[in-house]
Amino acid sequence: MCSSSKTSEKTAQEEYELGVWCEEHNLKDLALVHFEQTLKRDSTYEGAHKKLGHVQMNGRWLNADEVKEAQGLIKYKGRWVTPEEKERKEALAATAGRGFVVGQEDEVAPRCLRGRTAPEEPGSRAKDAGDKRVNRRRSRPSGPG
Repeated sequence: MCSSSKTSEKTAQEEYELGVWCEEHNLKDLALVHFEQTLKRDSTYEGAHKKLGHVQMNGRWLNADEVKEAQGLIKYKGRWVTPEEKERKEALAATAGRGFVVGQEDEVAPRCLRGRTAPEEPGSRAKDAGDKRVNRRRSRPSGPG
């Protein structure tokens, strides 16, 4: 049995329509499956590409990641950045790892370390808090007696 392109297009059309029906009935995950199946049957089906968020560039359909790559961006720690930004972040991370102080503007440093010039002694905050409590007790006037 020989399949014609009309049969393939019809099948793609039916798959697409099923995806639209799923979308209209708040079955978004299932709709995406049908749109992907549409493209397996007809890789040029514009409606399915659009539903999947694809963009046409230079005659090719690209997904979101491919568009970012075409723009010269790279994925670094889950974010799209320029190659220069990646190098800068890695250099800052390496500097921070050697014990150098990292400024507040640096995204690499954990929030608790930003802007610090010297590490605190372990337990120094608790000790200070304890001293204040002791001083308050001592400064209270003694009761009637």
